Amino acid sequence: MRRSILWAAVLVLVAAVAVQAQPPERGKGGRRGFRGGGSFFGGAGRGVGIDSLLRNDKVREELDLLEPQIEELKKLGESMRRNRPDFSRFREMSAEERRAAFEKMRAEGEKRAKEMEAKIKEILLPQQWERLQQIRIQLMGVRALLNSEVQSKLKLSQQQVAKITEAFQQSRQKMGELMQSMRGGNREGIREKFSALQKETEEAVLGILTSEQKETLEKLKGKKVDIQMRRFGRGGPPGRGGEGGRRKRGG
Repeated sequence: MRRSILWAAVLVLVAAVAVQAQPPERGKGGRRGFRGGGSFFGGAGRGVGIDSLLRNDKVREELDLLEPQIEELKKLGESMRRNRPDFSRFREMSAEERRAAFEKMRAEGEKRAKEMEAKIKEILLPQQWERLQQIRIQLMGVRALLNSEVQSKLKLSQQQVAKITEAFQQSRQKMGELMQSMRGGNREGIREKFSALQKETEEAVLGILTSEQKETLEKLKGKKVDIQMRRFGRGGPPGRGGEGGRRKRGG
């Protein structure tokens, strides 16, 4: 079972790298997007990748990116792809070696993600960067509270951070139990159970905040924008092709 799970993780990582190797896409109005890399391996609290956000048509439209900025972002994505992980030796590794390799990739991925975000911040105008962060927090939902910058802006105490972390750990444990029941063949009402768990987690986490902190969190989200981000798994990787890249159904 552990070997199967490990290889499943390898396949997901390989798929992520394959996505990053795709050529630049075209957004609405012929604007060129870019495929970056670096935040797929980001640690807890990084949440929605900046590179994934900037591949989304609606996000680019919301930021009103200029053509020179799009060109710079495209070049940045190409440069980051050159440093993607090498999976060619995974089949030859022992289970222990694979675990060590994954840990190394995780650490290196976090470093690349930070470097990429710093470079993206240099390319964007201050108001564009601020809006991008607002959209990111909107999409992260309560998981934004795992982000150290958000925690700092909300002035969360160490006790609050500990409680929030514990709430998410409990949520992951319950999620694992649900997944285990699915593997056992018990799929009845599973969608409703996942939705109920999500709602339970949100209520538990938000209940840790003060009224003032909740208001601050809402302000950090900025103006509401409806953005659909694809996820890994069925339907393809996040943001692939943006909104305009989806297949039309039923004509």
